[in-house]
Amino acid sequence: MKTNDVKNKVIIITGGTGGIGTAICQLLKNQGAIIVSASRGINPTQSQNRKTNEIGNESLWIQTNINSFKSWNDLINSVQIKFHRIDILINCIGMLIPGSFESLTDHEIEYVTRTNILSIMYGVKAVLPLMRKQKYGHIINIGSLGGMIPMPYEATYSATKFAVRGFSLSLSKELQGTGISVSLISPGPVRTKMLELEATDERSTIAFVNKPLKPVQVAKAIINLINHPTVEVVLPKLTGKLAAIACHTPKLFSVVFPILDFVGGKRLRKFRNKS
Repeated sequence: MKTNDVKNKVIIITGGTGGIGTAICQLLKNQGAIIVSASRGINPTQSQNRKTNEIGNESLWIQTNINSFKSWNDLINSVQIKFHRIDILINCIGMLIPGSFESLTDHEIEYVTRTNILSIMYGVKAVLPLMRKQKYGHIINIGSLGGMIPMPYEATYSATKFAVRGFSLSLSKELQGTGISVSLISPGPVRTKMLELEATDERSTIAFVNKPLKPVQVAKAIINLINHPTVEVVLPKLTGKLAAIACHTPKLFSVVFPILDFVGGKRLRKFRNKS
């Protein structure tokens, strides 16, 4: 990988204050990219009374409601005015509420759905006119292995990640020939606050079948994806192949689920003991 492949590229990253998002921002910033980190949360280095914070190399951190289409339009317009282009959009936002589906309130169902899929659609819709005008651009959506295999007791999360996968693969074909690339990266469990939240529910065993990845591993894969665009990347690769088989053969998943549940449960308890 050449260290200057992303130098001076204008890159919007949502969820930049999360584990994976922070790792992506740091790696890209170190390689000279111009980062616009957009998040609902508060940047720990930011003054409480400021909405935008300079973070060096012309990069910005912006606090905004990325679940709103209007906020997305405002964000894209602001970046366009300042930098005159947007080379890459990385949608890294995501959230879940572990537990049985019937225990969720209607507000929680709507919030997970809006955060995990509608915010991505809004962002893509807002950035596409500029990328079409530029005749180039790269959209990278962060999915999940939970968008390829069922995740009992995380049904809403899994449903939205299935939607992210379908949206990304469909849009990639739709934009073929325009100069705009669409990529999906679907990691297995990653050691983040989200995984810690999953560990609070002993039934979230599927999330712990694999050894958790480090956020920097996902970040490095995303940088590689920027340098070598492809439609879909699954981490880890071997698990991705098995997940693809399970995705197309639901009966097989039902057969192996008791084994996965046992292995995942054992690793979940180990994870909780170490945390």
